[in-house]
Amino acid sequence: MFEPIAQTPRYRLVAQAIAEKIRQGAFPAGEKLPPDRVLVDELGVSRATLREALIALEVKGYIETRFGSGAYVLGPPDAEDNVPLAPDQATAALVPVVPVTGPFEALEARRLIEGELAALAAHAITPSALDTLWGCLQALEASEPDWDPEADSRFHEVIAEAAGNAVLGQLAAQFWADQEANPLWAAIQTAVEDSNRRPQLVAEHEAIIEALTEGDAEAARAAMHAHLDSFARTLLAQWDAPERGSAEAAPHARLRDTLGAERRV
Repeated sequence: MFEPIAQTPRYRLVAQAIAEKIRQGAFPAGEKLPPDRVLVDELGVSRATLREALIALEVKGYIETRFGSGAYVLGPPDAEDNVPLAPDQATAALVPVVPVTGPFEALEARRLIEGELAALAAHAITPSALDTLWGCLQALEASEPDWDPEADSRFHEVIAEAAGNAVLGQLAAQFWADQEANPLWAAIQTAVEDSNRRPQLVAEHEAIIEALTEGDAEAARAAMHAHLDSFARTLLAQWDAPERGSAEAAPHARLRDTLGAERRV
């Protein structure tokens, strides 16, 4: 009888507001956007929300971020030049209206599910599956200059399959499908999984394989947690706390508490 009324994430509204200024010429192509502190004050949002909005704008081609310099305007994408759009159409064109899984929600869920999948897989993984994991690791070591997302996702998929629980496996597969379909997630992962972390990431994957090879469930769970926690620590260090009351606020706080408690042990 009624269509569901979707809530628009604040970062999408912020991205649309900045995109509209770019289309109107208030921020001309080639010029630098105002500093983050100015945009945060004028828009009345947190730095985390602004940062997500800027990533969405960069993905869509409105701006480019230059390391150490800031965000510069590229102008509206060619297809959008002089094309008037209703506000809801413009927002949908900028960031698709689909459920967006936030990075902290996803990491918390992956930590809960993938740790248990690794523990289950330790009891049942086959030599063939282990060979596939070593092949994925070789692909990750050889990928240059970027991280190989296909080899990474295949690595985790093989472990999920080896666990022998279809329901948990489907949940793990959904994590990766959500990330691949979400340009915001892709931009975040690119920023975190840079080349400087490659040796550490490779070592984390190798530790998981070694635990699985030994058939040690506790070690496999711990190695998977260590891998995901490493990503979480980098993200927590680079990403400001979400706005209070947002869907990301509680997972962010729980992850920070969990990792802080682990460091004190």
